[in-house]
Amino acid sequence: MAMVFQISGDGTLIFKGDEKVIEKAGEFDVSSVDVSRYRADAGALSRLFNDAESRGKEKAQEYVALKAKFIERQALIQLERNKPKVSHAPAISTAAIRGL
Repeated sequence: MAMVFQISGDGTLIFKGDEKVIEKAGEFDVSSVDVSRYRADAGALSRLFNDAESRGKEKAQEYVALKAKFIERQALIQLERNKPKVSHAPAISTAAIRGL
């Protein structure tokens, strides 16, 4: 089975094909699983998905926890992108040079 990950035009994350891995993980507290050894990026997520498909419940839970971390990180990135762009005043202005 393959997992498909897409970001829509408005920044919405779309995951397809990981339902069986999520089902295999069962009910658990996502914060109780340590995924600090993984980077929260799409590459690590896809590699862990492949491991979770062929291995036991522990890898499936790691996948679900990393997916939650990945979604959280992407939401923060989207918030930063949506902030208005602010241009800063130059450090040295003409008025400062003239002594005004």
